Amino acid sequence: MPDNSSLVLDFSTYITDRTRDFTGRKWVFDEIDKWLATPDAPHMLIITGEPGIGKTSIAAQLTRFSTGVKVPQTNYVYIGTGFLSAFHFCSARNGGWISPDSFTRSLSTQLSFRYPAFAQALGMNPQIHVEQSIVKNMGTAI
Repeated sequence: MPDNSSLVLDFSTYITDRTRDFTGRKWVFDEIDKWLATPDAPHMLIITGEPGIGKTSIAAQLTRFSTGVKVPQTNYVYIGTGFLSAFHFCSARNGGWISPDSFTRSLSTQLSFRYPAFAQALGMNPQIHVEQSIVKNMGTAI
């Protein structure tokens, strides 16, 4: 079985740093839970604000709720353990996190772990076994 865990980036320190002393913003989580509960709501919810207002901290806190690291103080209907299918943080300060390739690999690997049909569609299904045998090297092909 192939081990694709190395394709998932470790955001744990980044998330911890962004949620240290995190307080307030209950109204944001209330609105997000309400949006998730509304079947005919727009497909995207965009949080905007000036730099430093806490958008990344909110995303990091939502990730903590989803991974079970933190339990919300309010009993939300949708925000809780496992509510996010995948997550990724883009930061120019953290190596390749901001590259499209890194972003795509990280999310697709997380989705593959969670949804076997997605993994199969990507050819990452652990039940698929590929063997390659080279009998004679005939040169290079491009």
